Amino acid sequence: MAQITALFKPPRFEDEEKTRQAFLLHVILWALIVVSILLFIFNLLFYQEVSKRILTQVICSIVVNASLLVLVRRGYVRSASIIQIAANWVFFTFTAWTAAGVHHQAYQIGYALVISIAGFLIGIRGALIMVGLSLLSGGLMVAAPDMSLGSFESPDKALNIWVVSAILFPVLAVLQYLAGRLLRSALAQSRMSQAQYRNLVEHIPQRIFIKDLNSVYVSCNENYAHDLGIRPEQIVGKDDSDFYPKELAEGYRADDRAVMSGEVLKDTEKKYFVSDKERWIRTIRMPYRDDQGRVVGVLGIFEDITERKQAEKEKEIVQAQLLQAQKMEAIGQLAGGVAHDFNNMLGVILGYVDMAIEQVNPAQPLHANLQEIRKAAERSSDLTRQLLGFARKQTVTPKVLDLNEIIEGMLKMLRRLIGEDIHLKWLPDTALWSIKVDPSQIDQILVNLCVNARDAIMGVGKVTIETGNISLDKDYCTDHVGFDPGEYAFIAVSDDGCGMDKETLRHVYEPFFTTKENGKGTGLGLATVYGIVKQNNGFINIYSEPAQGTTLKIYLPRHISKAERALTKEPQEPVMGCQETVLVVEDEPSLLDLSKLMLGTQGYLVLTADAPGKAIRLAEEYTGEIHLLMTDVIMPEMNGKDLAKKMLPLYPNLKHLFMSGYTADIIAHCGVLDEGVHFIQKPFSRKDLIAKVRETLDHGLTTG
Repeated sequence: MAQITALFKPPRFEDEEKTRQAFLLHVILWALIVVSILLFIFNLLFYQEVSKRILTQVICSIVVNASLLVLVRRGYVRSASIIQIAANWVFFTFTAWTAAGVHHQAYQIGYALVISIAGFLIGIRGALIMVGLSLLSGGLMVAAPDMSLGSFESPDKALNIWVVSAILFPVLAVLQYLAGRLLRSALAQSRMSQAQYRNLVEHIPQRIFIKDLNSVYVSCNENYAHDLGIRPEQIVGKDDSDFYPKELAEGYRADDRAVMSGEVLKDTEKKYFVSDKERWIRTIRMPYRDDQGRVVGVLGIFEDITERKQAEKEKEIVQAQLLQAQKMEAIGQLAGGVAHDFNNMLGVILGYVDMAIEQVNPAQPLHANLQEIRKAAERSSDLTRQLLGFARKQTVTPKVLDLNEIIEGMLKMLRRLIGEDIHLKWLPDTALWSIKVDPSQIDQILVNLCVNARDAIMGVGKVTIETGNISLDKDYCTDHVGFDPGEYAFIAVSDDGCGMDKETLRHVYEPFFTTKENGKGTGLGLATVYGIVKQNNGFINIYSEPAQGTTLKIYLPRHISKAERALTKEPQEPVMGCQETVLVVEDEPSLLDLSKLMLGTQGYLVLTADAPGKAIRLAEEYTGEIHLLMTDVIMPEMNGKDLAKKMLPLYPNLKHLFMSGYTADIIAHCGVLDEGVHFIQKPFSRKDLIAKVRETLDHGLTTG
């Protein structure tokens, strides 16, 4: 049954010319079969009985043409064409010879039809051969009475008919050849135009689709089909509900209707989440019209603009940071100029006050008043010194220092400064690198940071001062504007106080910005620290969240003497991973992407989630083994410790690496993490991260 049904469809071949010839022959054969059947029905209806001759002709025509259809489907197109033309010529010749000869329609019309078909299917040579055979057959019919081959009606007119045929048949062959040539040329140009259009559509990066008035797909390009996981021809007859979630598909249909009803172009940019990742898609929809200009559907072009959006966002961040740096620089210049002049005037005031005090009896009320003036001038002098520190215009005398020694010498004074209710914990790095800074500036930094930490703690609390070494590479500094690659010694001052929100963090370094009550702060503490650090080619990182405390880290460049430079070894390349699977959970998108990039290039399979809930769902759906959970400690839904506990039933051998901008001591003190867990502090370099991940995988515990 399937083979019989296949006879109704024109065959297709890789050769386009062969396909065209097969199509023409397919149409001709079916037309002859239909004509034969209609002839049989006509004779059956209008004559008392059907002659054996008619019945034989009909049966032979159907059998021959059906056989030729089978040959065509098997690829024997040219052979079938020759057989079909020859069979028709024989049929018309037999009909003419057994009827009225050249007077019969079989000769006058039948031969003309055979000549035309031969020209279309075989070419000019086939048409001319048919012309020669037809004229030869007609000449024999004209000469038949003289040659005793038979006698036909009106022999006197037969010669005239043959002469006219001798002129018309060659003309018909030439005209058919020219028509066929024009047709083939037009088809070739059409195919070339279609190929050029298709080539253009297939090779542009955008995704293109066409839908009808019911939002059913008519066609699409290769890129669009590839995104859907199908071939372009498979999209025909389907709609958006076959490929997208219901809500999304309904939205697309609504957009299609709006474009088709309004007959206007619609350009939209929308954000979607694909596999828990943010994607931005730009879609241009416009009415699709036919040759008469009627709207028959919608033409859509869409492209993924996620990278462009991310670049725009990063550009905005960089511009904001640049503007902030420029603003700080401008304020610093203004503050420095004012402070310098004001300092001179304060010097005059203090000088005259001191001389006046010496000339006034202490018992007189004026003496006490002069003392108050002197105290106010001294406080103003301290304020001016802070302004000069922020403006980086302090007169400094840099010295090579051991930070640990400087800080240890201040601990007693700092403990008195923060009060008895606040415990001060000191965590020095015994192998701390040297720095070259004015010692008084370290004093200023620590005093300001400890005062801020004290004011952030309500009642009993804890402040931790920690030192350490860190090497920052180009990869890290590329994503952190203002940071330079190199080796640094750092001071971290952490507290478990009230913390700060993002809006406050944007202004913390601005002079005179304060969150304290009136009269309890000048707003110059962190501004002074900022200025000192910048003056010494360092930088600051601050980590804080409401109710989670604050960690502020100061990075100062390592000072290497000539002897130390000679002993410095080249850092070892980090060990490659062994295709272990690492699940990274971090609510900061830029850090999440950076961690994935760092670990992925080191031979690890990296899964990412920007929230604990998504991490749990991902772990439940993942079919392989997850070897390491690397998670931020402080996150909105739950902390890293709780997330690790929820993951253990899914992966009993799962190891954990926690990360945070807070120091490990502060995190442990808050009860979020246990002492001794694997922990890496932000910011971290690529080498530090790879080394810590390798250490955790090789020696880490599986308990959260």
